[in-house]
Amino acid sequence: MKIEPKPQQLDRKLLYFPIVHTPADMGKLGDAVKSLYLRKMGRTAWNRKIDLVNKFWDQVAEIISNVQIEETTTRVYQDGLPVTNNGKEFEIIKKLADSGSRNHLLVVGLVERGAILMGTESIDLLMAEYDITKKHLENQSSGKPGMGKKIRESEDDILKKRDQFIASRINQTLGEGELGIIFLGMLHDIKPWLSEDIEVVFPVLIEAGRRPS
Repeated sequence: MKIEPKPQQLDRKLLYFPIVHTPADMGKLGDAVKSLYLRKMGRTAWNRKIDLVNKFWDQVAEIISNVQIEETTTRVYQDGLPVTNNGKEFEIIKKLADSGSRNHLLVVGLVERGAILMGTESIDLLMAEYDITKKHLENQSSGKPGMGKKIRESEDDILKKRDQFIASRINQTLGEGELGIIFLGMLHDIKPWLSEDIEVVFPVLIEAGRRPS
């Protein structure tokens, strides 16, 4: 009699929440993004965008409120949060939450309920992307042709490296039987580099984002 192999057990779970960024999430770049959007689309379109973003975060907040958090076995990973050598991760999150970021307010709430906040990203890659994004915004604001394609290729390369680092970080730190919660921008795709024993769940499904042309 032929014995069929048992299906692989997925004993680690990751709740994957996409991020719709607000100016508060973008720090120093937030004002530049808002100014560029207002100039291109107008005040009415901006207000409509902010209203839709707030409704999205209301939905995420409701879902998060119903997630059962187990102390020592629930880990939170956050887009843009570097791995630090001095345990400053929560201080970074709290500062952004205090500035009005809906995303970071939810992370603070999860930590207060007992979840473990994890440094998620490489500081070197984040700084490299910051410089590229700044150049991208400056290029769009000036309207100078010729550099857009080169900047876009650099953005794509850094984004891929960030995705690989984030996935590796989760693979190494999310323990057997543990629940991970990650908040990650819609342009990211970490699934190809996640371990096969991690079950990925998408509680909110929205259309993938696109960079402005």
